[in-house]
Amino acid sequence: MIVRLSNVLAWFVYGWLSVILFTDLIRWALWASFSIPLHYLVKEGTLFSILSLGIGIIKNNTFAEFFPAMLSVWVLCALANYVLVGSPRFLPWRKI
Repeated sequence: MIVRLSNVLAWFVYGWLSVILFTDLIRWALWASFSIPLHYLVKEGTLFSILSLGIGIIKNNTFAEFFPAMLSVWVLCALANYVLVGSPRFLPWRKI
């Protein structure tokens, strides 16, 4: 059970970052190819609240606001992993 929880904590920020990059890629592709803004398909506020995970310091969808939040969540997950299994697992694809 602890190893599974450690895997989830280790991969969490990488998954969060990939979802943010994927939605930005979709936003860019829709706009560049068809001139369709993403908010025609999904409400911008709903998408932003999902991507920000309810973190209050993120007010806009900018890298300058996402980076400190992602860095702090990454450090907290690494600290939790260190307490659980004795390794911070900054690189989750490596073994414990």
